[in-house]
Amino acid sequence: GALRVGPNSAGAAPGPVAYNKGGTEVTLTDANLILGRLDSTTLLGGKIVLDVTLAKKFIEEKIAKPLNLSIEEAALGIIKVSASGISRAIRSVASTKGLNPLDFSLFAYGGAGPLLGAVVNEEVGSQTILIPSNPGTICAQGILVSDRTFDFSQTILVTLKHKGWELTLAAFQKLTTQAEDWNKSERIPNKWQRIRYYIDARYLGQSFEVQVEPITALKKLTPFEFATIFHNEHKTQYGYDIPDQPIEIVTCRATAIEQTNKASIPKQSIRKKQIKTQHRLLYCDSSLGWQEAIVCSREQLLVNKSFQGPAVIEEMSSTTFVPPNYNVSIDANSNIIMELIQ
Repeated sequence: GALRVGPNSAGAAPGPVAYNKGGTEVTLTDANLILGRLDSTTLLGGKIVLDVTLAKKFIEEKIAKPLNLSIEEAALGIIKVSASGISRAIRSVASTKGLNPLDFSLFAYGGAGPLLGAVVNEEVGSQTILIPSNPGTICAQGILVSDRTFDFSQTILVTLKHKGWELTLAAFQKLTTQAEDWNKSERIPNKWQRIRYYIDARYLGQSFEVQVEPITALKKLTPFEFATIFHNEHKTQYGYDIPDQPIEIVTCRATAIEQTNKASIPKQSIRKKQIKTQHRLLYCDSSLGWQEAIVCSREQLLVNKSFQGPAVIEEMSSTTFVPPNYNVSIDANSNIIMELIQ
């Protein structure tokens, strides 16, 4: 009887109810369309037209009436449930690494990321949300320019005392040879070759490891220096260290890397005059209800010129939702910057 989002996806066929292709399960797309955060005629540059009336009909019958909610409350509930799952994952990853999300910017990417970013941030609490250029295709762009890598590892289970460090260096020598052989087999030019080293270690008796990375100049690293690095990393991730406890090295790792050429980020063109924007009603939240919002294309934003939400910023691969408590601008590298108003 409770709202649940996922883990299954409606995909593109039949897709959301609003696609009008036979879909019967209400999706995030339908919810955002109903709340005015998505335009029915601008998805993928106008190539997909959405049926808002059909989306309202299904969300009313399947969710709003059974839960005794308004259509807007049901749609907002769908979005909040989805965002809550994402924010829990972010906080979990951050806490595992001993990090506080408040010290970082929230990076919202993908087709839906900019739509959900501000809602996710209600629980994450970052001061800034950063949305890259072409967010809906950034993963595809990333795989095209990512370095090619191959990982090699060897488990050794030795302590730093006695000959443990010598056995560690010997293991890395073997891994280095394997990495170099891979570079040769792949015919990678010397100038693009890199090898990075990692050690999974723990205090003797622990059941989990801490990965110390990256370890460069491995041959010059002493056991005492490694122990210092490990203690610091353990304290960062778990809030404490045990300097007197023996350290056990569990796994040695080497990553062979073929570096690729990285395209330079194009600078945002500077215009003297902002193109005229439009307005439409969108549903902000249960307390503010429907508000008149600025609607503009991403190309209309002026570098370092900010304005306050509510707003919707549209582009081919995504749509950005800006609530009333955010200022939004674009920087010289074409990133949308959303700053939380305290």
